[in-house]
Amino acid sequence: MSQFRVLTTVCFLFVFLIAAATFAQTDLPADERANLRASLDLESLLTPAGELLMQNGNLLGLLPAGLKLNDLQIEFQFAIPVDLSVLRESNGDEFPTSMLLKMLVREAGQLDGIFDSVKSSSEEDELDGRKIYRPQFGPKNVAANMPDDLTLLIGTDNYLTQWNSDIASEALLKLWSKTDGSALRFAADLTDCEDLLRELGASAGFMPPEIVGILSKLSSVKTIFALANPDKDEMIQITLSGREGETKTVHELADAVVELIRNLISERSEYVPDNLEDMVKIMKELGEGLTVSESESNIVITAKRPASLDKRLAALVPEVQRAAEKATEINDMQQVVMALHFYYDSNRHFPFGDVADSDNDLSWRVYLSKYLDSEIDFDTVDFDDDNDSESNAFLIDKMPTFFGHNGKTTGIVGVKLDKPILRMGNITDGTSNTIAFIKTDRELPWAAENDMTIDEIVRYFTDSKEPILVGMFDGSAERLPADIDPNKLRAMLTPDGGEVIR
Repeated sequence: MSQFRVLTTVCFLFVFLIAAATFAQTDLPADERANLRASLDLESLLTPAGELLMQNGNLLGLLPAGLKLNDLQIEFQFAIPVDLSVLRESNGDEFPTSMLLKMLVREAGQLDGIFDSVKSSSEEDELDGRKIYRPQFGPKNVAANMPDDLTLLIGTDNYLTQWNSDIASEALLKLWSKTDGSALRFAADLTDCEDLLRELGASAGFMPPEIVGILSKLSSVKTIFALANPDKDEMIQITLSGREGETKTVHELADAVVELIRNLISERSEYVPDNLEDMVKIMKELGEGLTVSESESNIVITAKRPASLDKRLAALVPEVQRAAEKATEINDMQQVVMALHFYYDSNRHFPFGDVADSDNDLSWRVYLSKYLDSEIDFDTVDFDDDNDSESNAFLIDKMPTFFGHNGKTTGIVGVKLDKPILRMGNITDGTSNTIAFIKTDRELPWAAENDMTIDEIVRYFTDSKEPILVGMFDGSAERLPADIDPNKLRAMLTPDGGEVIR
């Protein structure tokens, strides 16, 4: 999915949330004004342990160069429809309501990477004399724009033209003022959304009973505002006000939400690795510390800060980083195998035969790069010459990140067989039983042919102490134990041995 479509989807799901600038008066009609606003100031939200986890704000190196989380602020505004008919009658050509995502940074150039990605999957257009970019596939009333070097906007046309005005309703502005100064802020005025909320509750019969119970009471809520400050003892506060005569129902709703959270923490704790046991304890303390109280006819859900939170999170940082790195490695391997499938669909054969038949040492990785968001101009690649030849020297620092994150070398290798796998029909043992690639700890020139024979791979497993990541021909990726039976491993490295593997 393109970054543009990801961001617009995120908007719709209320995930991206920021702090605002000075606003002028808007000329939007009252029924188009936003009644939901959320904001996130990451500098205030990140605790000292959070800073460590993000490697000085760079999210384990996954953000565009020059952009750090603690330099980023995000704001989201949305006009919740009054009933479901607005969504039912939408044909998909236009976003059915109004929304605006705003991203702010401290220094010019920090948003360039994101905006370049947005533009690459969009078509240029114009709105009120400004250059905008619309998604090639998606709602035609949604666009992206950078009005200045520090601001990126994604939203519907009516909000984009009013981006520096206050597009919130008066009721929402009053709620918003109650969250002033918080790292994470959220407010929603649901006064006119009772029918929508009632319809949602009535249509939730297919969901688990605890979810149905919560949604059935949601129409009793008139307003919500929430704030989060990780350094305070009361980390999170969510305040709900009920419609006339509905305070008891709102209290029951809050109790049900707290019970659901506690149950989810308990259930998910079973799947957390043993080396993150203290993370489970922290989550359980958060669940146990949730309280529901009544204040001036409002219902308040409060989450208390676990004791010594920063110290405990800091101790978990190395394990959390490693878990994130492992997840990234699996995703990278899956992308490489998918690129192999895209190559096959386009050429009706795998690239291994091309490599074996050539007189040069150019790797199959170069062939697959075309399908891995590569910056390489393939018209300039000399496929008849070596990887380090004068004509191909430019490839050295053009490695797609899926092969590795240092820019020039990779540990992902293929299996060097006496008879290269050319077509899917050659894999008679089954694609889910046959290894395509192995992730080693070696640093190999990415554009050079440097695959490993079966004997070399078996020895590599024997010498290793950690599970080893492999990519299968069916597109999956998994970690095999280093002490795997050598005969089973050999069977998985050949496409047509006829062995029973699983």
